[in-house]
Amino acid sequence: MHKIELLAPAGSEDAFFAAIAAGANAVYFGTNRFNARERATNISLERLPFLTKIAHAHNVRMYMTLNIVFYDNEFSDAVELVGAAYKSGIDAVIVQDLGMISVLKNAFPNLEIHASTQMTTHNTAQCKLLSEMGVSQINLSRELSLDEIKPLAAFLNANSIVPEVFIHGAYCISFSGQCYFSGGLYGLPGNRGQCVQPCRREFCASAVTSGSAQDGEATYRGFGSPCAKGKGKNYLTPFNLKDNCVFSRIKELVEACGWSERAQDTKWPICSLKIEGRIKSADYVYAVTSAWREQLDKLENGIKTAASDERLSLSMNRGFSAGYLGNDISRDMFTSGKKDHSWTECGSVVSFRADSRTLLLTLADSAPGGAFSAPENGDEVAIYGKDGSFICNASVKSVGKAGSKQIFAKIAINGKLNGKIMPGQSILRIKHFLSDEALTKLKTSLISGATASSGYSESVADSCGAGADMRRANADDLNTDNADSCGEGKTAVSVRISGQQGGLLETEWRILSGATIKDYVKKNPQQSHQSDNLAQNTANNSACRTDKTCVTVRSKTLLSSAQKRSLDEKTITEKLGRLGGTSFFLAEIDCTGLAQNLFLPLGELNEIRRQAIALLASTLLDSASKAENVSSPITAVLAPQTDSAPKTDSAHQTTVSVPHLTGKQANTKNFRIITLLHSLDEYSPRTCESKCATSGKSAAHKTANAISKQNAVSKTENAIFALEIPVLFRDGTRDKYISFLNAHPDVLPYFPAILFETDINEAVNFLSELTKRVVICENAGLLVAAHDAGFSVVPGFHLNITNSYSSAEYCTRFKCPAVIPSPETTAAQLNNLTLPDNTELWLLPSAKNFLMQSRQCLVARASGCKKTATDRECLKNCERAVSLVGSQGERIIAEKRPGFYSCLSLQPTL
Repeated sequence: MHKIELLAPAGSEDAFFAAIAAGANAVYFGTNRFNARERATNISLERLPFLTKIAHAHNVRMYMTLNIVFYDNEFSDAVELVGAAYKSGIDAVIVQDLGMISVLKNAFPNLEIHASTQMTTHNTAQCKLLSEMGVSQINLSRELSLDEIKPLAAFLNANSIVPEVFIHGAYCISFSGQCYFSGGLYGLPGNRGQCVQPCRREFCASAVTSGSAQDGEATYRGFGSPCAKGKGKNYLTPFNLKDNCVFSRIKELVEACGWSERAQDTKWPICSLKIEGRIKSADYVYAVTSAWREQLDKLENGIKTAASDERLSLSMNRGFSAGYLGNDISRDMFTSGKKDHSWTECGSVVSFRADSRTLLLTLADSAPGGAFSAPENGDEVAIYGKDGSFICNASVKSVGKAGSKQIFAKIAINGKLNGKIMPGQSILRIKHFLSDEALTKLKTSLISGATASSGYSESVADSCGAGADMRRANADDLNTDNADSCGEGKTAVSVRISGQQGGLLETEWRILSGATIKDYVKKNPQQSHQSDNLAQNTANNSACRTDKTCVTVRSKTLLSSAQKRSLDEKTITEKLGRLGGTSFFLAEIDCTGLAQNLFLPLGELNEIRRQAIALLASTLLDSASKAENVSSPITAVLAPQTDSAPKTDSAHQTTVSVPHLTGKQANTKNFRIITLLHSLDEYSPRTCESKCATSGKSAAHKTANAISKQNAVSKTENAIFALEIPVLFRDGTRDKYISFLNAHPDVLPYFPAILFETDINEAVNFLSELTKRVVICENAGLLVAAHDAGFSVVPGFHLNITNSYSSAEYCTRFKCPAVIPSPETTAAQLNNLTLPDNTELWLLPSAKNFLMQSRQCLVARASGCKKTATDRECLKNCERAVSLVGSQGERIIAEKRPGFYSCLSLQPTL
């Protein structure tokens, strides 16, 4: 077993095969529902049993993503989905929703639960909570440095939990799981898998202030000029980060995860290293995974690791950074200009012949001799006019040298040709590491290997020994590869060949099931060239098309008249009978449908054999998996909530329980409204009335307004005062906060969502100096610590509570007097919540405009800030805000307040 798990994305079935072939130890995938990558092709539930068999045959683990927040009416469907996947043999589910973790642990006690990066895990107290819930692997936040990873990994290793970290792929500008950008602007929430990546889009600064956005007197600082509609020159991508790549620092990372200390004495991986990319192509997955496989093999075998790898730089990327890992949170982490840095300069057009699609090009001077820049067979090129206009994309079919710095390339234009291909136009190329042909071959190899090791060929158990008697006289010299492969567990197949000159060679391959090869020998002791048994077995094409034990494979090349050597039964039997290393044995072959004196390249026969075996192997595994799993689907049923231990799951389990929660139905009398104070001087007896009068458009705010009108209680009496507590205090302000809160016990401390290990310890010390009261915590780790310190705790909106099960989990564990729901929960969903007795629902109207927060500075690039890196001094002291307008008219504010991480919010409408 590898002590370091390489975890690769399988956003499609092709990517699944590419990941396994490239050396992944585990793959993560989503199905068509309930995952954070709705835009990915994903894996169909029907194909999952088949793919899981293949993965396990190659010692690869399967992790299904369930990494979104859920609503009450989705739990039964989600549990049934997990049940079907569980019966398919998956190894784990990756979950974001705390309520879903609880339900799944009850329904499937033996199924591994992994915590998604969407849970924003970045301190040991959060790890402690997840450990108590039975989570076996935790994806740590991408923003952690090496020094910050070490204590978390040490805690996880001590508790037999695998730390999981991202090593390659896209960075999110927001803390994962804390982003409401896509939902706030377009109604497509990232926490529901619908993110449209607005952080990659263009914005321009319309006003920059030296103070907070709440300071009405702040003055315009003059960054460029205000946005002018239609004038793109002022636009930039201020939130667009480079991609994460820690390739050169891999040894430091795995040592931070405990690799050097525990490499020899553990029964599980020291750590799991995760590649991002479920929307990426199979070609990308293959290239990146193979590069990382080689790097990790070097590391585990004591060989010096590489500083870089061409496969990474020539696969889709926005440029690379390891800024978070090295605690170098600088402007160098941002990218601008090219969206994909894998496109490299190739050369320029000399001439183009449209009739033969032949391009003559001069190679770029930037790569002497054409190294790295010269296009190769299977690559893709893009041609641009002298004015920079896009002409076309094309696939390279073949290349040939035309001179010292010139080559010919035959191309196939992809899509629309937007202009003539003319001399002097520039050419860019992108390298493909896995062609369609290569992908087909590796699929064949993986499926055949999986079938050979799966033991599903029991109907032909006694093939060895009968084969020699069974073969016809003119097939005695079948390739020894096939003869040697004759052994127990092989499945017999028959092949019927047909074809005429000018047409395609057609082969029908049928699985001979229901008897052993000896049975066939006894039934047909003197088989002739024209086997009546075979003719009856494969009578016509229509039967094969409807028979799931039969597949048809045709040649790509047309049959032509033979000039020298023609196709005959001996040649065909030799080529198609090479089934060594597969789980099949060629029992019968019928060439009576093939006309005489025909020619076909012998390589075509080899390709036909490979494709047919892949299809037959797929049929065997698919049918076997369905027989095991589909016959008894798992159904989710509501069950009364009891204190009894959950039942043990088994392979034959057909029902699982989704707890029926007891409590009270949420209604308008449950709601109270939080007035959030951003500083000490905002407090006054009438603060609540003025704050609560603010208008807004979110579902939560509309609900709050409706409740305010319906309730007899006045706004002031119904309000809850809460004071935001900074992550880091300005000098001299900490004692003022403590004095204020102790003097005003009606004001509740409101702690932020992001508290790294140092900061959560400071927050606990801060609490130790306060009189006991209710504390609102956006961070689950502080929720644990505050509760343990004797405070009454309320989970805040950043914990993304959207359902009754999450509410119940928090309230049961921490005896919460109230919960604050996610601002992405609609009014109807709020009213459908079941709340534990003595628990209230509090609303935070100001959450309606919040979009994201980041460890990077969201203000600097658009405000003209001179600092190149974000550090603790920035966090503590900086105060700045920028009004931004998107290229589609979106209006947002980027703001940095003293003591808080920079954030984005919607501009309030007046």
